[in-house]
Amino acid sequence: MKQIYLSKESVQQRQSNLKKLKEKKKKVETSVLSDFENILLEFGIMAAAYHGGKLNGVDCRELIKLEKTIYECFKACLLSLSHLSMCNDNIIEQACDLHRDICVTLDSLTSKFRMKNGEPQESDYAMAETNLTNLHYLWTQAKLSFTPKIHGLLSHAVKEMRHFQGIGDTLEDDVEQIHQISAKIESRISRMKNKGQLVPSASKPSLKFVQKLIKALLMTF
Repeated sequence: MKQIYLSKESVQQRQSNLKKLKEKKKKVETSVLSDFENILLEFGIMAAAYHGGKLNGVDCRELIKLEKTIYECFKACLLSLSHLSMCNDNIIEQACDLHRDICVTLDSLTSKFRMKNGEPQESDYAMAETNLTNLHYLWTQAKLSFTPKIHGLLSHAVKEMRHFQGIGDTLEDDVEQIHQISAKIESRISRMKNKGQLVPSASKPSLKFVQKLIKALLMTF
C-alpha cells in the first residue's frame, strides 16, 4: 500500500482551510436561521423559551394558517443567498412548496378533528381520510421522522373521530392537562434514588387522569 507523507506546514495549511470553511458555513446557517426567525416575527410568530425554544401550539396554528405567504417569504430568502454548498434553485423551490403543502394539508385535517361530538358527517370523515393519505405521502417525500405523535395522527385519529363521532371536545384541555401531569410526574421522580419506586410513583397520577378522561368521554353521550 502506497503511503502518503505530508509536511507539517501542509497539515497546518489544510487544518487552517478546514477551520475557515467551518466558520463560513456556520455564519451562513446562523444568518439563514435569523432571517427565518425575523420573517416569523413579522407575522407575530416567535419561539417560546418556556417551550424549549420551539413554537407553541398557538404559533404553530398561526404558521399553518398563513403557510402560503410565509413559505413564499422563506423561498425568497433562500433564493437570495449564494453559497458553494447550497442546493440549486429548483430544489429550494420544491422543498419550500413541499413543506407548504404539508401545512395546507394539516390545516384542512385539523379543521375536521376540531369538530365536536355529533357534528361530523360522513363527508367530513371521507375528507379527513383523504387528507391523511395526502399527509402520509407528503411526509414521506419530505423524509421527515414518523414520531409517535405523527403515527397517532396517521393511524388512529380518524378511527377515534368515528368512534366518538367527533373529538373536538377533548383535544385542547386534555392535551394541556397531560403536559401538566407529565411535568408533575417528572418533578416528583427526578430526584428519587430508589429506582424501584419510579414506576409506582409515576403510575398513580396517570391512572387518575385516565379515569377522569373516560368519565368525561362517557358524559358526552
